Amino acid sequence: VTRKNIVEIRNLGMGQFGQVILARTVGVHLMGLQQTESHTDPNGGTLVAIKKLKQNAENGLVEAFDKEVKFMSRLKHDNVVRLLGVCTEGESFIMMEYMENGDLNQFLQKQKVMPDTISGLKENEVTPIILLYMGVQIASGMHYLSSRRFVHRDLATRNCLVGRDFVVKISDFGMSRSLYESAYYRVQGTLILPIRWMACETFYGKFSVKSDSWAFGVSMWEIYTLGKVDPYEEMTDEEVIADAIRGPDRKLLPRPDLCPQKVYDIMLRCWAHDPLVRASFGEAYS
Repeated sequence: VTRKNIVEIRNLGMGQFGQVILARTVGVHLMGLQQTESHTDPNGGTLVAIKKLKQNAENGLVEAFDKEVKFMSRLKHDNVVRLLGVCTEGESFIMMEYMENGDLNQFLQKQKVMPDTISGLKENEVTPIILLYMGVQIASGMHYLSSRRFVHRDLATRNCLVGRDFVVKISDFGMSRSLYESAYYRVQGTLILPIRWMACETFYGKFSVKSDSWAFGVSMWEIYTLGKVDPYEEMTDEEVIADAIRGPDRKLLPRPDLCPQKVYDIMLRCWAHDPLVRASFGEAYS
């Protein structure tokens, strides 16, 4: 794709590479983007998210940008946000599919939970089955990514996006770092860590599919608290870190009121201190 193939609509936020923009495609065939009709705008073109690379970006950022393009170009799964195109002429950018309901954390905060027996849900209403369905989709997407030896390192509801009909897809936009500044702990001024989603071993630099499993358990907890409270909200960042490095005696998150015991049991398996006995994404999905 080229700059001529998009018309910018509005700013969506800041990502790790630069601005993230909502845009509409021009002169790009829908089939060429491997998209379905549900992503077509009736006024013509397809709504997409554009991740721009900052002007005069440092070499490290350019390398990270190129690495993301190469990796994402190989991904194709219903629960992983899809790369649609790349522009490397002039202003470099990545074209991603656009998820109209934004990030899962913000989406959840707007919801009211209704009984599973209700029919004809109104806007901003969900049922316990829908909450479970959203969690299952995250497990499915992560099962796919883990099968490709991809370690996410920052799985959380803020990094999942929501489309129509409660479809959830995993992203790594980091689009709203400013919005979610409280979710990250800054180390020595530069390194930022999502400490409330991190397994014990990751505090020593050991990230893996199994540490993603821990973060999945926390993400499920977020779903069942409707994103209205931060994990360990009663603890300061320093207290979270001190508690985490206690290892097997670490405090675990309590079962949310909306969460069935069977689902909470899966969360507890994700939070096993020994990574080897943690639930895999295949187990969580099934």
